[in-house]
Amino acid sequence: KFVKKDLSVGGSDGGRLPRGLLLLCFLLPLLLPCCGDWQFGNSAGHQRPPHDITSKEGLRHLYNSPVVHAQEVRRPLGDGTRMVGKLYHTGVRATLEDGSKVLIHKGKGYGVSSQTVVTDAKHMGNRWVKAGEGKEIHGATVSDFVKAGGEKYTFGFDDCQNGVERMMNQDEKPKNAGGERARQRGFPAVRSADRAPP
Repeated sequence: KFVKKDLSVGGSDGGRLPRGLLLLCFLLPLLLPCCGDWQFGNSAGHQRPPHDITSKEGLRHLYNSPVVHAQEVRRPLGDGTRMVGKLYHTGVRATLEDGSKVLIHKGKGYGVSSQTVVTDAKHMGNRWVKAGEGKEIHGATVSDFVKAGGEKYTFGFDDCQNGVERMMNQDEKPKNAGGERARQRGFPAVRSADRAPP
């Protein structure tokens, strides 16, 4: 005699959940864009590299520096070695007017006054790879990129991937307008703790 198996799962209220709904609960995190190492709880726990700029004036100069080229870069989450679908961390490697390069990216617990932070690109590990074509930038500063990345972090709605999309799609501005505007208004004090692991 054959007995038909009940493939649903008991709910806390005594009801039953369809197997399809249960499967969706497991797959939902894979369908949403993810950022950094949020899912693994490692963002705030990373050993952060020492910041190369320690003075307030040095940080102000960095944030007011014009960006001339932007390239999206990605790396696997956590200590992983592979990227699958939307499971990756991403940022923008920006080339400044003086030829130096910085990584601008965001993550939960990455910064203090903003979750979008700036790190010297020399700290990037070999797991970072280019994604798509880079683009020339006219009139935007590091400050503009940080602002486009966003101060707050919300997984799946305003995370690293959302921040990079905004940074890479900033409206074109007249050449040097960003730097001139930054010098006129001055840039607010930047805390040296606003840094994150590469």
